[in-house]
Amino acid sequence: MAAFIEPFGTTASGADVHRAVLDNGTLRVAFLSYGATVQSVVFDGREMTVGGATMADYKGPRRVFGALVGPVANRIGYGRGEIDGVLHRFEVNRAPHMLHGASAALHLRVWDMALEGETVVFRITCPDGEAGFPGNREIIARYRLDGAALVLEIEGRTDKPTLMNIANHSYWSLGGGFADHHLQIDADHYLPTDDTSLPTGEISDVSGTPYDFRKGRRLMEGVPPLDHNFCLNSGGRAVLSGGFARMTIETDAPGLQVYDAATQSANYCGVALEAQHWPDAPNHVDFPSILLRPDNVYQQKTHWNFSRIASETG
Repeated sequence: MAAFIEPFGTTASGADVHRAVLDNGTLRVAFLSYGATVQSVVFDGREMTVGGATMADYKGPRRVFGALVGPVANRIGYGRGEIDGVLHRFEVNRAPHMLHGASAALHLRVWDMALEGETVVFRITCPDGEAGFPGNREIIARYRLDGAALVLEIEGRTDKPTLMNIANHSYWSLGGGFADHHLQIDADHYLPTDDTSLPTGEISDVSGTPYDFRKGRRLMEGVPPLDHNFCLNSGGRAVLSGGFARMTIETDAPGLQVYDAATQSANYCGVALEAQHWPDAPNHVDFPSILLRPDNVYQQKTHWNFSRIASETG
């Protein structure tokens, strides 16, 4: 296993950004301290994700590519939510909602990044009251390789009751034509949304809808543009296939946000598969809670397992 850290660039404010690399011969994964970002995932010599070559790439349309988003990923409707019966107001940045933490966004910050053995460890602290979130919070993310799998483990702590929902925001493109990518999701239900991409509160059966991916289907064949949460069945599994590779996602998160940006902008050409809690959870009592208390630890674990498609292995 090769593991090293090297300089990468600087932010607009002059902060140094570094790159860490893990390489076990099967996977070579590069990370940036800016946004705790997965910059590149090379499997069997081929790129699996969409990243930027310079810091300039992360200042425009690709600013969330591969990053950890939070402290609350996705949307909080109308910038408000209750914590222990008290209504809190949060900063609105995607009117009329908060998206990915607004000015508190983790993907816009330089994290502390270090190698601990063969694990890349990111740490960041978030001050009490930032963008409306209570509590001094600490978030730790650990990435490691396990054969042909990339493994992410996240922990979060707070000194006041708060909200937390962290997600990796990588865009995946496994080679070949993106229109040929095939997605399967173990989810019997999904969350319908309004015209602002906010969940309506319904938890709908996927049967008979374009959102039924249980048996798998081509992403761009009879499927509307996706920016939806899929309510994962027990076991938390999805499979993306395309080009010569297959990527199996296994997570203990209750949801998978699928953002098929390839149908919306030529800047993307990939699909985001974000393991996370359900969007706008503080405003829906039937959604899994994202409340974090001082005596609890926020935890999430996700595996991305890569394999070759049989037709290319002979």
